[in-house]
Amino acid sequence: MVDDWRSAPLRPELKATLEFLEKLTLRPDELTAADADEARAAGVSDQALRDAAMHGPSEWSPGERELFAGFTSLLNQCPF
Repeated sequence: MVDDWRSAPLRPELKATLEFLEKLTLRPDELTAADADEARAAGVSDQALRDAAMHGPSEWSPGERELFAGFTSLLNQCPF
């Protein structure tokens, strides 16, 4: 699923979060408020975006957070 997340059967807010994390990880200088707006339009809260990018209490389930961690590691070409 991490290799082909765009076609995986994920909830829209998960896909929007992965898109946000991809840009944050690979092209942080291109990240704008419009990227957060797109995620919000898909149903992602500001808190959920912060949770996906940082550690601490989260709206996301442990499995969803593992997906984000694996995805970010893949983008960074860093196996975990």
